[in-house]
Amino acid sequence: MNIALRELWQIGFLHVLFYPSHFLFYIGWAAVVLGGLIQWLLLKKAKCTGTKWVFAGLLLFGLLAGETGYQTIIGWDQLLPLFGYWICLMLLLGSGAAWVLHRFFQKTHSI
Repeated sequence: MNIALRELWQIGFLHVLFYPSHFLFYIGWAAVVLGGLIQWLLLKKAKCTGTKWVFAGLLLFGLLAGETGYQTIIGWDQLLPLFGYWICLMLLLGSGAAWVLHRFFQKTHSI
């Protein structure tokens, strides 16, 4: 029994970010940029610390739901939770990149 992340690696969903000739390349990078933009706006505009991390928490919940769906569904129907898992993973990747950039700019401007 594989976990969803390993299955994404085996079928090539994680490799698609490096092949511009594939149509999922654009969907994946759009999700990364969108996740980064949403998280950047939350980090900049939100006053409460808990509000800043609601988006990342929802994405982690989406990963959990995708993993659960992948483990309980059999056959070709597993592709739908895998695709949802992949989208949540790409959004979370962008969210993490936005957090790293936010911390970097916060440290350089505080000196």
